Amino acid sequence: MCSIPTGVSPPIFVVGLPRSGSTLWARVLSSHPDVTLFAEMLFLTVWHRDFRYVLKHHVGDLSQEGNVATLMETIFSPVPVVGMNQGFWFWHQIRDLGEKGLKESLYKRIMDSEDREIGTLFRIIIEEATRIRGKNRAVVKFPVYPVYLERLSEWCPESRIVHIIRDPRALAASKTNDPAGVAGLIRRYPWMKSGFQFAGKYFSVFQYILTSCVHSRFDGASNYRVFQYEDLVSRPEKVIRELCEFCQLDFDEVMLNPSAGQASS
Repeated sequence: MCSIPTGVSPPIFVVGLPRSGSTLWARVLSSHPDVTLFAEMLFLTVWHRDFRYVLKHHVGDLSQEGNVATLMETIFSPVPVVGMNQGFWFWHQIRDLGEKGLKESLYKRIMDSEDREIGTLFRIIIEEATRIRGKNRAVVKFPVYPVYLERLSEWCPESRIVHIIRDPRALAASKTNDPAGVAGLIRRYPWMKSGFQFAGKYFSVFQYILTSCVHSRFDGASNYRVFQYEDLVSRPEKVIRELCEFCQLDFDEVMLNPSAGQASS
């Protein structure tokens, strides 16, 4: 387990199903002056090649020093490789920090770490990028499928996991109206509208049930808490104060006016 660099606190992960409002919650947290926001990293995914693919096919065994150097060249390559292209904006942020010393600090910490497993790499990348940005805390919007929530907690046991839930009816409606998802497919294939809408709604139900099962295992854990999207909309200050208390942040009124994000936020 790698140590946390001086001045950097354990990260906050905002997790939730797609269309649950997690982007808005992440921007609320990142509006705090001590916190920096990183884009969706898609470090672990179900449907796409992810960072595990990068290590296996582009880097190799990290016990060999030469492969650690290869990893650095891969991460900071101007052309995203397969396995990192799905989380393009996150890796773009990381590459921008390379000129500020991130590449050298990552290399040193990986070489000095007791192990070079994927969970250790995950922590090192987030912690060093936070430090280079001059912040104390990172918030990462980590849209996580239920099967990976336990992995995330194992990798960063001192982190805070903010799990956003939303009325399943709203989830299903948003899913079918998502311009980058079902709604986009309907525009391209209008004759399949009913089928796409049916599939979108029932896939949302399936995901919601899986997520509920995961919540039942985590409920009561000290670093995990569920927040409901609708509560933020109806009682913003009360809920944000509760969010700050859970994340061990001092409440700041600027959090009531987060910066604009994507249109859905």
